[in-house]
Amino acid sequence: MPELLSPGTPAPDFTLRGADGDDVTLSALRGQKVVLAFYPLDWSPGCQNQMDAFSAGWDQIESTGAKVFGISVDSA
Repeated sequence: MPELLSPGTPAPDFTLRGADGDDVTLSALRGQKVVLAFYPLDWSPGCQNQMDAFSAGWDQIESTGAKVFGISVDSA
């Protein structure tokens, strides 16, 4: 099992294609506050609950200046 990262620990670098078609590389965001929200499938009940929780706390997240990225294995 992969080792879990503690909050504040830099994540390994990766590049993924965003919903807008542009690539996003994690290392390009170093020094910025970033929230990575991993979820298995768009539109599944558990994932919807997770995204609802982010929405409910959005003002608090936004007030920190953090950028939020939702990462899923599907391509909805």
